[in-house]
Amino acid sequence: MKDYPRHYIVNVGGSDTETYRYYGDNGYILRRTADLCTLERSLPRILTQLGVVSSTSEVRRNRAELVEDLPDSPHFQRINYGKRVVDIFVH
Repeated sequence: MKDYPRHYIVNVGGSDTETYRYYGDNGYILRRTADLCTLERSLPRILTQLGVVSSTSEVRRNRAELVEDLPDSPHFQRINYGKRVVDIFVH
């Protein structure tokens, strides 16, 4: 059985050296660098690059509301996919 990380941080359009702060499950602040830095704006492709899903068609079949492109303006989005949490920072 493969052991998957449960929390991913994605940086879209920013530098790869940035450190992000987020509140953990118990309300504490954790600082860590992004797991994926990309210019990709398609959400199913980002989830595939992270390894959360095996293909973009799996997102289309199971979670059709996630088939979208991320906006160009700065924004934050948290996605729960099964037992995995993906935080996306768009710069």
